[in-house]
Amino acid sequence: MRGGRKKNFIRLLACVLLLALGMSLGACAPRMKPARTADGNNLFRLGFSGTPDSLNPYAAGNEEAAAVLSLLYDTLFARDLETGEYGASLCREWTVTDGAARGGRLWKLTLAQDAYWHDGELVTASDVEFSLQSMKDFSNLYSCPDCEFIDATGIAVEDDTHLAFIAWGPDAAVLECLSHVPIVPRHIWNGVSGVEYGSSGVPRDYVRGGDALRGVEPTARNMVGSGLYTWGGYKNGVCTLKLNPRYWNGGSAAPTVELRFGCADPAQLLRTRQLDACWDMPGSSYEQLGGEGGYALSAGTAGELYTLIFRLDSVSGSRGLLASRELRAAMDYALDHAGLMNRAYGGGIPAMGLLSPYSEWNYEAALSSPRGYSPESARWLLDNAGFTDPDGDGIRSSPEGKDLSFALVYSDAVPAWGYAAEEIRRSLADVGIEIVLSPTAPEKLVEDAVSGDFELLLSGIACYNDPFYALGMFFWNQGDNASASGGLRGTVQTGWNNTGYQNGEYDALYEQMLSAEPAVRRDLTARLGEILYADAAAIPIGFAASYQACSAAWMGLRPDRGAGLFFTPEILRQQLQTMTAGGKR
Repeated sequence: MRGGRKKNFIRLLACVLLLALGMSLGACAPRMKPARTADGNNLFRLGFSGTPDSLNPYAAGNEEAAAVLSLLYDTLFARDLETGEYGASLCREWTVTDGAARGGRLWKLTLAQDAYWHDGELVTASDVEFSLQSMKDFSNLYSCPDCEFIDATGIAVEDDTHLAFIAWGPDAAVLECLSHVPIVPRHIWNGVSGVEYGSSGVPRDYVRGGDALRGVEPTARNMVGSGLYTWGGYKNGVCTLKLNPRYWNGGSAAPTVELRFGCADPAQLLRTRQLDACWDMPGSSYEQLGGEGGYALSAGTAGELYTLIFRLDSVSGSRGLLASRELRAAMDYALDHAGLMNRAYGGGIPAMGLLSPYSEWNYEAALSSPRGYSPESARWLLDNAGFTDPDGDGIRSSPEGKDLSFALVYSDAVPAWGYAAEEIRRSLADVGIEIVLSPTAPEKLVEDAVSGDFELLLSGIACYNDPFYALGMFFWNQGDNASASGGLRGTVQTGWNNTGYQNGEYDALYEQMLSAEPAVRRDLTARLGEILYADAAAIPIGFAASYQACSAAWMGLRPDRGAGLFFTPEILRQQLQTMTAGGKR
């Protein structure tokens, strides 16, 4: 199913919310020397526990693959390491104006005039046109629903550096999409034999064309990008990249980078200097490395934000009980966020709130629940709201006699979800709230979320996306954004607000946030997060922490906002450019 609000909502539930966060925990001397290649160049070796499913940009589908591609290919826009906001990349200047057909907005882009492909060809607007069309239709990794905001078939190419297109939806959604879509060379990817191509270079036949593009094996000839590094080969789980000496947008202290995949014991590899840094590692390995060997350690959210989402409306049954803010706040008090994350997910960072921008992240403050773990406070709130246990069966009832018993829906795909659900059940039982566990297949979970067919939903939502998505789940908009069973206009068209949360002040500020200037937007975003948390619209449980380590031979970790190593593929290039080697830039 392509297009429409429903697909965007599925994207919202499955893989969007919050910005990438991190906090450097310090570094220790002495400084070690970087490893060297046979020709004497500095060698930077970055380890991953996982492996790429493919390195073909059309067939790739996971984070490990995206890490490689982020160094080979540029995007039109890029998220800034420090602020988390979007800025220029291949697109150097752009304007957005109202008045386009069918309520869309006209985007005019001016490309960098000094950007070249690794084979020496100039990057042109025709390459961008080809990339936006082909990536939208054929790429596994980048054909995200956000691309539906862009009319890729109606791109107008003026000359080599200027193009325009129509897009719908908030500017933030378009920028977010274009910060992920790699720009690939048309002259490389429209030459697959046996395929008929249209005027823009994109295959005419959707099935045959997609199979042809995704079937290409990566080689030095076809892995041509405009990025910081060039293709050096992939063998035995190691991808080698060489610095692009003509890169148009800066340099790096590492002339050679090896991305090593399938590392079973990254801590040991770091100790024996077989790795210089690790993208992610188990919490136990991270703790073992603490304070030894001259490593800079960093803990950050490179995974998911785990959130307990309520169905707040009173459509049927016990759902109306969840409309009580006191009940929801009591549930938050009753959950030991830190303990839950450690026991269920093997380590994590408790969440401060539903939204924590780079500039607001405070590692120390996140080590405890926002409200503080206090079953006593939970019981006090419940008692004062009239939720008591008159028959002594351990389950509280409302003043009207309805038991505080709720079904918790969660994915059965990963054991950790079951562990977390059991922790929630046990913790809430301790204050008199019964939780009935309801594991379900991921596909059914999405269906239930979209239809609003749940009472409590344990949701794991990937980080690093714009507040447009992070906050959209709670935008009621007089019912226009209501989910299918939410009543009003939501019965006609599925919206994003599957919770039933309604707040007029929130809606007004959300609309302002979508088109505000960056500084104002940050302030509005913070205020929206405060409103949500005050209303207990959902319980942010914690972040799946991905632990990082970097040897003292390669420091350059940013001590300010956005500190850390490589939290997302899209900022990997920026991190390599800011790192130092042997004390030299």
